[in-house]
Amino acid sequence: MTFAQDLLERCLRTFIAAALATALAGLAGVSDLTTAKALGMSAITTGITAVVGLLGKFVGEPDSASFWRK
Repeated sequence: MTFAQDLLERCLRTFIAAALATALAGLAGVSDLTTAKALGMSAITTGITAVVGLLGKFVGEPDSASFWRK
């Protein structure tokens, strides 16, 4: 797995988890504005995941988004 694939997978998993949380919040009866804000937070969380993953390239294994070395 290349670094780009690893980072993309991490970002997708983060966004899916946050989007599912948003959907569940929508089922709980929150307003549309609240749901939109939650989806925005999902995007911000995904961006943070991307930045942390990119930092992992320089801290851990160069071919992984992880901070841990094998």
